[in-house]
Amino acid sequence: MSWKREFSTAVKHFRTGDLELALESFNQAIDNGAKKEYAVYDSRSAVLEKLGRRKDALKDAKTTIELAPAQWQGYARAAKLFLQMRKFDSATKMIDAALKRLKGDETKRRDELSTLKNDIAVAEEDYIRRTTNHWTHLQFELFADIAQMLVDEDIKHLIPLSHVCKDWRRVVEDRPGLWSTLVIGRARPWAKAERWIKHSKGVIHSLTVPYESHERGKWDGDGLSGIRWDQLRAFKAEHWNLCSHLKRSASSLAVLTSLTRYDYTNEVRTPQIPPFHASWPVQHPRTRPQSSSPSLSLTSWREALSHFPSQDCRSHQVVSSSLGA
Repeated sequence: MSWKREFSTAVKHFRTGDLELALESFNQAIDNGAKKEYAVYDSRSAVLEKLGRRKDALKDAKTTIELAPAQWQGYARAAKLFLQMRKFDSATKMIDAALKRLKGDETKRRDELSTLKNDIAVAEEDYIRRTTNHWTHLQFELFADIAQMLVDEDIKHLIPLSHVCKDWRRVVEDRPGLWSTLVIGRARPWAKAERWIKHSKGVIHSLTVPYESHERGKWDGDGLSGIRWDQLRAFKAEHWNLCSHLKRSASSLAVLTSLTRYDYTNEVRTPQIPPFHASWPVQHPRTRPQSSSPSLSLTSWREALSHFPSQDCRSHQVVSSSLGA
């Protein structure tokens, strides 16, 4: 029979590592009459496995089982392939089926297949260990506290924490305190403001508006509509007028009842009182002109503000005598 010659040639190529030639010869053997020979399909499956074509190899293993369901070869081949594909349950079923089909005197073969079964169990255990998210077993409150510590250390940790996995993201997004510090960015600043206010439930304790966010990012307070201004404790801005924003949004200027820190940077070189309302309980004011002019102290700040009506909220130029030492 002509297929046997091709089969023999294919086996020789396989043993010398000429896998492509071996595959070609096995194909020719099947075309020349070996379509019912399970040994040919099992051998071709071995070649395909070594070539990394696991799906094709699995098809040949299935054909081997269909042609010889009482033989162990097709099941053992399928078990190896399922192991490589990390389908451990299927691999275990196949190796058990192969062991059942061995004859009593095939001791060496039984030992080999038993070793393979053990390898499957070890691989599954290792895979579970490496892929299990152990954080899901950590108490919600404990992980939330750890996340809070990281965010308090550096607000930049917040988004990376939420990107680790869906469980971390759920904890991070359900913890309003993690979102209480808002630094307006240059890229889509309105979207960031809306996201922070949503997850913080409007409780923003610290708001920072850098120059590039409103000048280069063309942002003018969009997305801040849900903020609870009475909860704001610290405000820092680079030439962005908070008073003007509050007026535009129809908010009372006296709403900042918790504001104790106010840090304002002028672009101009002339010392100015920053946009400010006298009702704000600021204890730590700081105004920093772009030049080397000194910052206003709390005493000189209050002294300068005393010359203006309490309802006024504008940037005022002050004389040097108001600056203090």
